[in-house]
Amino acid sequence: MLAFVAAVTLVTSVLFDLAPALRGSRVEPTAGLHQAGRSVSEGRPANRLRAALVISQTGLAVMLLIAGGLVPQSFARLTEVEVEFRGSRVAGTQSDPDRRASQAAYAYTPI
Repeated sequence: MLAFVAAVTLVTSVLFDLAPALRGSRVEPTAGLHQAGRSVSEGRPANRLRAALVISQTGLAVMLLIAGGLVPQSFARLTEVEVEFRGSRVAGTQSDPDRRASQAAYAYTPI
């Protein structure tokens, strides 16, 4: 199962990372810049939006990295915790959902 996940990860990363890079390598960058002229700039609002998106994406990536590092540590600590079950300190009750509400007060049995 782990090999399958690794293979799918590798294929998707190559597909989504390498394909746009190959497509971009075929385009002559100076030709596009000469045709566009000064209309390439999008203005301040677009730059602010782009900066906000980059900042939020970077923040989320850092959060995921930190959480990805903390989860294995927490799991390792959980495996070291001794779990005790004391049967002498357990309380039990009985209830019957078919009884009426007036009889529900008598459905509990004392310990």
